[in-house]
Amino acid sequence: MDREHLLLQFLADEGPDVFDHLPSLVLPLLNEVSAAASNTTTPTSCLARPLCQANAELSRRYGATGRVLAALISNVATRAFLPDSPARRHHALHASRWGREDAATWTTCNLAFPCGAKSNGIWSSV
Repeated sequence: MDREHLLLQFLADEGPDVFDHLPSLVLPLLNEVSAAASNTTTPTSCLARPLCQANAELSRRYGATGRVLAALISNVATRAFLPDSPARRHHALHASRWGREDAATWTTCNLAFPCGAKSNGIWSSV
């Protein structure tokens, strides 16, 4: 079998459960990343944390399939929302990779990428 067929079969085997859950995870992620990216004063860790969390959640729930989807979603989101900010994009993709590590959880993402409270639409660093 060629690689494309193997990848499609891999996604199809895990598909229904993963795809039912994706909107509830991806839409809030895209909202958070979009809001953080549109404000240049947002600390980079506040941009990175939701990517780490989403990657950790997809990886934990769906194993290899979740990691593949998380990597794809993270790359698309960072390119869409950070086209002119290579340093912030690099940091966000680092957080995404970190979230796909075996031990990553929402809690460890919060500790690794601290972010303060949002006030008047502006995130504060911790």
